[in-house]
Amino acid sequence: MACRRTTTPYQDLPTTNQQEFTQANQLSAIEEDLAQCVLRLFIDQEVLVFTVDELQESRSRLVDASGTLMLIEHDLTQRDINVTGIPTEAVQLPIRNLRHLLVHLINLLSAEIEKSENYNEDDTAYHAPLKSKPGPGRKPYDISKERVEHLRSLFFSWTKIAAILQVSISTLQRRRREFGLSDELEKFSDISDDELDRIYATVSGNFQSGPLTPNIGRRRFIGALRSRGLRVQRWRVSECLHRVDPVGTTLRWRMAIRRRKYYVPTPNSLWHIDSGHKLIRYKLITHVCIDGKTRLLVYVHCCNNNKADTVLSLFEDGVQRMGLPSRVRSDYGMENIYVAQYMLEHRGEGRGSIITGSSVHNCRVEGSHRDIYAGVLTFYSHIFEAIEDEGILDVLNDVHLYSLHHVFIPCINKSLQEFVQQMNNHPVSSEKNKSPLQMWQEGMLENIHSGHTALNPSEIDDFGVDPEGLLSVEEEDYQVNIECPSISLSEQQIKQLPNPLQVDDYCGIGSFLQCVETVNRFQQ
Repeated sequence: MACRRTTTPYQDLPTTNQQEFTQANQLSAIEEDLAQCVLRLFIDQEVLVFTVDELQESRSRLVDASGTLMLIEHDLTQRDINVTGIPTEAVQLPIRNLRHLLVHLINLLSAEIEKSENYNEDDTAYHAPLKSKPGPGRKPYDISKERVEHLRSLFFSWTKIAAILQVSISTLQRRRREFGLSDELEKFSDISDDELDRIYATVSGNFQSGPLTPNIGRRRFIGALRSRGLRVQRWRVSECLHRVDPVGTTLRWRMAIRRRKYYVPTPNSLWHIDSGHKLIRYKLITHVCIDGKTRLLVYVHCCNNNKADTVLSLFEDGVQRMGLPSRVRSDYGMENIYVAQYMLEHRGEGRGSIITGSSVHNCRVEGSHRDIYAGVLTFYSHIFEAIEDEGILDVLNDVHLYSLHHVFIPCINKSLQEFVQQMNNHPVSSEKNKSPLQMWQEGMLENIHSGHTALNPSEIDDFGVDPEGLLSVEEEDYQVNIECPSISLSEQQIKQLPNPLQVDDYCGIGSFLQCVETVNRFQQ
């Protein structure tokens, strides 16, 4: 909050000699520094948006400071108290100017507080802007075809899009006709049962191509269809699952999900990041980031290291796609240190930009680890355990581990990408069947002008924590170091290795054996 400070030239003061005039000029510089110190003391200039409570607290402190300056100014009028040797008028002037500055700040804060207390909740949401036009009449709304197409691609209804843009249904329908947009998304996709079964087989994987995202249920399959631009009735999806996976469908009936209490105000208020160690025996780490409000998976990636620069690279890519979050919650792992520095540099200190704590409190991402393992990693884990039991894989052999990583990391990440698409597009029953992607887009537009940024120090530790849903964590070892296999190959040699995404008949085991043989030949 900027304000103008006014100073009076000290040449106009009734000074008695040159020495007193020099002292008065020195006080001019002191006044500037003192004013800056007062502003930094009472108002955190790093925070651009304040809550009403913070504005009221700042105003109260400024009122106290103004009263103190009035007492000092009154005391200086008593001639026997002034022992500075400087003329009373020279001392009083900078104090008086500083008090006037504080009164000006108090008035500005009072006006801002009144405005914040009387705001309409709709003012925080996105409004379609008005276009300027010559002549009389109402100005038309500036609604682009690209924005409407984007919202339709997320399977929002026309009524919901009108509500998001803050326009009437008739206005939106006129624009739809102007843009030539059809109502195809209102209709269900014309797809046969055989085609639906083939899509399920592609998504879930098979013995020849290897698992992609097996154990997929109805809602995740709906998310997979939506990510492919298909809209299919739920009863048809249920019939498809009964046809192709009757046993898995029956078993999933027993897996009821108990929804727990969790609250953060808006999308991108808090991201949870963590690394999963379910495949640590094979020196594989899964890095995960999830938006706390909407359950949107920002990234899920498997790699063979737990380095801080790897986590930062994934985080920066997520920021480029989804925007910078207000805060990030992580555990004490040193792989998160660069993300912590990034958040402090971009969001500032003293506001909970990076919140660290026990993994037990990082409940959102810990729950995601469970889903990721059940939906993807468990099947790769079974493959690795099987070839290890058969003596094909030796986890202490660098050649075997290098070959395992070369063949399976791309396959795992392909499965994880499909899993992210399914989860981000699946309907959430507790959120009126909105998908996480819909919730994120709607929440960002509804709160585009909100001031949800500040936290009291007492709120930081418990922000984004579900006290009734704390998850038990098997490992409390936050420092996990992974040494990559000591195998170094040239680019030409790497090109001779088997293509990891090429389908073989043995879930990738044939490609693994071929890779081991090739790497052993290079090492001779």
